[in-house]
Amino acid sequence: MKTIIVYSKKDCVGCMLTKNFLTQNGIAFEDRSITDNETNLLAVENLGYKTVPIVVFPDQSSWAFAGQPSLKQLEKLIQEKMP
Repeated sequence: MKTIIVYSKKDCVGCMLTKNFLTQNGIAFEDRSITDNETNLLAVENLGYKTVPIVVFPDQSSWAFAGQPSLKQLEKLIQEKMP
């Protein structure tokens, strides 16, 4: 099974909430920190984002954290993209 990628950074509350949500729901993911990693930062920028967390699905579509309620949107996307 292909893995979700989570772009995150140190001390980011949204990043922690997103990763905790995925972990609690048994969803495997690869954490790629943008802290002190220019390659990961450029990847986020190339996706068109300026902030993290960003979740990238195996089909290369992405989701950006926009507060606690957006985790419900993430849950729906996971059900659609990771059956």
